[in-house]
Amino acid sequence: MRNKKISARDTVFAGLFTALIAVGAFIRIPLPAIPFTMQILFVCLAAMLMGKKAAWPAFIYMVLGLIGLPIFAKGGGFWYIFQPSFGYIPGFILGAYLGGYIVDKNPKNSYKKYILAGFITIAAAYACGMVYYWLLNGLYLGTPVNSHILWAYLFIPFIPGDALSALLSAYIAKKTVPAVSRLWISSESKHKTC
Repeated sequence: MRNKKISARDTVFAGLFTALIAVGAFIRIPLPAIPFTMQILFVCLAAMLMGKKAAWPAFIYMVLGLIGLPIFAKGGGFWYIFQPSFGYIPGFILGAYLGGYIVDKNPKNSYKKYILAGFITIAAAYACGMVYYWLLNGLYLGTPVNSHILWAYLFIPFIPGDALSALLSAYIAKKTVPAVSRLWISSESKHKTC
């Protein structure tokens, strides 16, 4: 049976990626409906390095923002659930979990695995974000949007940047995972012998 404990490595990565996702919210390009941010790069990278446990930093990021820390792209606080872009934030959690699942299922350190994980992460984030935007506009704001608007404003403008984010994170993961694994194994074995 697999050990279910949270390791020191998981804790370090969870803190690191929570911070990076928050910083990514402020590296943005304004677009008509919602801004393009660098968050998806860090969510993809978390999935590639942490596996399914990458859902934790995304979840911690969401909780910290909802309790009032101004770490979302337009601030923070519980009221943020009424922002049309909020759906992407729970989408990061789902995306990190699903992308991480792909990584966990295949032990090989390959670009193909990481690229697939990256695109699944992005697809889940888009699905949650677009559905939330559509529901919030139609049910809460009373300004329903059709599917053409959703695709034109929430999908097409983001594809080039997010595809590049998936490819870049796959490249970083492919180069980083073996080194991080060796470093962690080496430091754990030193710690055991002390």
